[in-house]
Amino acid sequence: MPKLLVVVDDTQNVIALYVDGMQVDSAAWPDSLSVINDVNNWLGRSQYSTDPDLAGVLHEFRIYAAALTMAQLQTSFAAGPDPPFLQP
Repeated sequence: MPKLLVVVDDTQNVIALYVDGMQVDSAAWPDSLSVINDVNNWLGRSQYSTDPDLAGVLHEFRIYAAALTMAQLQTSFAAGPDPPFLQP
């Protein structure tokens, strides 16, 4: 099962998609995450009742205060779920 990562870099105005630790695509991100109206905060569920729920498993979900670099993403990917460097 592939592992997906999305990085939104407001500083560089880029959004990037990673699959299994490797970048597969990116696009300009002219806005800021702060402009998103985040009233529907669901994972695996659409805001539209006619859409089906996610037919999958979410093993991890992380939000960082800054965009991770490629090296940081690869380190996190290689360490697997809940690596020691993320423990308090």
